[in-house]
Order: sequence, then structure tokens, then C-alpha cells
Amino acid sequence: MSTKERIADCVLGKKVLEKFLKETFSSYLEFHLIGLENVFCLEKGSKKQVFLAPALFRKDNIIDIEHVSFIGVLAGSLEKKVFTPSIHLAYVIATYFLPSLKKGVIRLDDEKAKRFIFSKPTKIGKLSLEERNKSNTYLVLSTNNDPLGWGRESKGRLFPIIDAGWFFRSGG
Repeated sequence: MSTKERIADCVLGKKVLEKFLKETFSSYLEFHLIGLENVFCLEKGSKKQVFLAPALFRKDNIIDIEHVSFIGVLAGSLEKKVFTPSIHLAYVIATYFLPSLKKGVIRLDDEKAKRFIFSKPTKIGKLSLEERNKSNTYLVLSTNNDPLGWGRESKGRLFPIIDAGWFFRSGG
């Protein structure tokens, strides 16, 4: 028996996303300023995909839609209360909020960026206390501020959270 997908107003998704962003960047990102005012989830079983959606998509006019391809920007997935940010969220943050971020960003040179996008742990050295954040998750950028994905730091190494390089390896 297959589990049916459905759109839901996502209170838990909103809370987890807000907590992730606050712990990662130590600041509140005002998505409503770029037209993303609502949070919805596309649910399938215990897994939820969390979306930031424009004001046009209100709870009362989309909840009963049966088949949805996408709704707004995929912020990440939520499974068993664990939030995994998406590359889409990385792109939105790098495009609209980068100048205001004080924490939560690591830039990699070309050699390290190549390792990272091919899902290899990358040496970055120790982070200072000022650079560290509460979530230990970082938005990873190239030296040109192009988003490469998300990583977690441990003992001077950066481990990719999502495999952003699958697209390149698959011939995409």
C-alpha cells in the first residue's frame, strides 16, 4: 500500500526551520521581504518536505489540492524531527541574505570546493569561537559566493550534509 502525498499547514516544519536558521546564522532571516511568507509541508508518511511559499499560496486555497509538483522554495526535509536543509534554501540565502549574515557561512577555495561538491570531507582548520554557531551546520560557498551546499564541522573538517555533486556525476 503506497502512502499518499498531501499538503499540510506545517506548524512543526515552521518551528524546526526557524530554529535551524536562528542556530545557524544567529539572526532572524526575513523571508517575507522577498515574498516568501508561508510555510507548508508536502507530507508522505513520516517524511515532510518543508516549503517556503509566496503569500498567494494561503492555507485556505491549497490544502485540498490533490497533486502538487512544487510549491514555492524547498527549504528542506523533516523526518523524525530532524531537519535537513536543501540546496534550494542555500541558494535563496546566498542570493538575498548573505551581506547580513555574521555567522554560519564557510567559503572554500576551488580545490576544497571540488572535494566538497563530490561529497568528500574537506579540511578547513579550526573555527574560532566567533565563527562557530549553535547548530554546527554551515552554509558552504565558493570564493565567488556561489552556494555549494550545507556542511557540518568536526575537528577541523567539513562534512557535506547533502550530496550536491550527484547532479554532476550523473551527467546532469
